[in-house]
Amino acid sequence: MKEYLIIHKSILPTSYLTVIKVKEYLLQNPHVNVKDACQRFSLSRSTYYKYKDKIFLPNANIKRKAVISLALENAQGNLSNVLNNISNANANILTISQALPINNVANVNITIDISTLNDELASIITNLNKIKGVINANLINID
Repeated sequence: MKEYLIIHKSILPTSYLTVIKVKEYLLQNPHVNVKDACQRFSLSRSTYYKYKDKIFLPNANIKRKAVISLALENAQGNLSNVLNNISNANANILTISQALPINNVANVNITIDISTLNDELASIITNLNKIKGVINANLINID
């Protein structure tokens, strides 16, 4: 996880902290839409969308789950190759959510148990991006 830093919030731009406030507000108020939540905290929606998948609060619990989002070419064996790669890293696959392919691209979200990884999570994401048929793989959340 060499791409990640632990930084004291006092040195962060206020917009980063506001993104966290908006994310927490949306979690606590699922009936509220992003536009209204951003207005409530005087944050532009573009700033929210730019950083929402990059800024996380640390959890007091041990990090055990990660959500990975992938765009895959719609071809036989691509998802299987991804799942094998994750399994070879000693991560347990908890959930898989796949949308119907649009323009020959399938969007897949995979939740994995990362408590027993052989390697750093960032290395796993890098390896997933190297698999033929993977257009893009990104870490979405760690819980």
